[in-house]
Amino acid sequence: MPTRRFERTRVPRTRRFTYWREIVGVLCLKAVGLTLLYLFFFAPADRPAVTQMSVAHHLLTTPGSETRDEVNHDR
Repeated sequence: MPTRRFERTRVPRTRRFTYWREIVGVLCLKAVGLTLLYLFFFAPADRPAVTQMSVAHHLLTTPGSETRDEVNHDR
């Protein structure tokens, strides 16, 4: 009887637990990293306040047409 070339070998139970623990650890680190990226770069605290006046000013003016008083007035 020929031997099967690709015999299925069972991985010991302790090794399977180790793999599972490593996968869960990597997923937890990934979740923490993505949360930190969100907090540092996309959190609402970093966004400028959007008001009707600021949007209208941005849409109705052309670059370079603002006077010095208009620029300081928005701040």
